[in-house]
Amino acid sequence: MAEAINKALLRTGYNLHIEFEKIIAEIEKNQQQWAEIIEQHFDKCQYLIKEYHKVAFEITTHTKQNGIPDYLKNSSSEMLEIMDNFNDEILDYDNFLDNIHHPKNLIILIHQVNKTNNLLRKLKNKIH
Repeated sequence: MAEAINKALLRTGYNLHIEFEKIIAEIEKNQQQWAEIIEQHFDKCQYLIKEYHKVAFEITTHTKQNGIPDYLKNSSSEMLEIMDNFNDEILDYDNFLDNIHHPKNLIILIHQVNKTNNLLRKLKNKIH
């Protein structure tokens, strides 16, 4: 049985979020090597972003053809906020890459990843 499209979006967003966390953790341990750390993770991040966009494109196409799917209509506000935060992480990562030597852009990405972590923690605590 194929994975539901909404679960695929969450999975791909979460996988990318975890990769961003790894980058940040490695940079925190070795700040002098930040450029090399970004380079080491670049291909994987690009692949994960591509996978995320493929799923998001499927959802967009389906929505244009058939209207808003039930799983989006019935999603909790927390789940929608997490999906928005995954999108924001991608945008912040892109902004960072566009101006890689500006430390502010890395700090913005770190704040966004931390914000997503807090939302995921709240959702986990709500479920349990």
